[in-house]
Parts: sequence; C-alpha cells; structure tokens
Amino acid sequence: MTQIDWIVLIYKVPSEPTKYRASIWREVKRLGGIYLQNGVCVFPDLDDVPLNVRNLADMVVRYGGSEFLFISKFVSNYHTTELVRLFQEARDEEYQPLIAQCEQLIDQCEQLLKVSVDEEQVELIQAQYFKIRRTATQIQARDYFEADRGGQFSQKLKELRAVIRKIPRGEIRR
Repeated sequence: MTQIDWIVLIYKVPSEPTKYRASIWREVKRLGGIYLQNGVCVFPDLDDVPLNVRNLADMVVRYGGSEFLFISKFVSNYHTTELVRLFQEARDEEYQPLIAQCEQLIDQCEQLLKVSVDEEQVELIQAQYFKIRRTATQIQARDYFEADRGGQFSQKLKELRAVIRKIPRGEIRR
C-alpha cells in the first residue's frame, strides 16, 4: 500500500452546552472521519478534505474549545492498512441499510408489475429511489477507500433502476 498522509484533529470542547459536542461529532461523521478515541479523529489528506477539516477545527474554536490539527504519516504500512480498513468498515456500515432499502423496493416494484398500478404508487417509489440516491451521494463523497459494500450498493441500485423502468407507464391509472 502506498504511503498516505493523514489529517489528525485533536480537540476539546466544553461539556456544556452539549449541542456543541453533538454538532462537532455530526460534522466529523459527515466528513467521513474516524475517531481513534474521544476528541481524536483522523481523515485522509485527499481532495478537499483538508479544507473541510480546517473548517471543523475553526468550529471547535468558535464553540469555546481548543484544537490541534496536523498532518501525519504512519511509520509502518501495517497501521496505514489498519486505518484504511477502519474507514472501509465505517462506509460498509453506512451502505448496508441502503442495500436493504434497495432490495425491499425491488420486491415492491416486482409486485407492482403483477397488478394495475396507480400514479401515486409510482410517485412514492420514485421518491424513495431518489432519497436512496441522495443518501448514497453523501456516503460516496466520504468513501475514500472504496468500501466493498459500495460496489454491492451500486449493483443493487442498478437493479432497482431497471425494475422501476419496467413499470408500464401507459397502464398507470389516474
């Protein structure tokens, strides 16, 4: 594995109000960071990640906290490989519910192919499909190391798209 630079953020924020700690935690998750322990998170030094993490560090200070932000490398490839695995596992956990939602929606669509379909049913399915796509786009933006379930999700989404297209539009009751 090639050597990767890592952005390490060490921070501390006041315990009150708790909304500040929660807000920072959500932002770390949104950016795809991994917590090594409380107040210590790591991000890969890729693309726009440094800019986003810098904004996160500024948020810590705005909330009355303190932060240390630096770039690091691991001395051994073992630790790099282990950290990449943790990132992949975190994304796999995020993709799994989307895979299940796709499978459920595929089943619903296949049932609709057997009966007369009304416009409301089709609109509901399409809304669910686009919600899955929006969520997936957010996860894909932080899937820095191509998690296995990302590929599985893409395949399920392709299957879902194909079955939605099979719903006969001419037979939709209005």
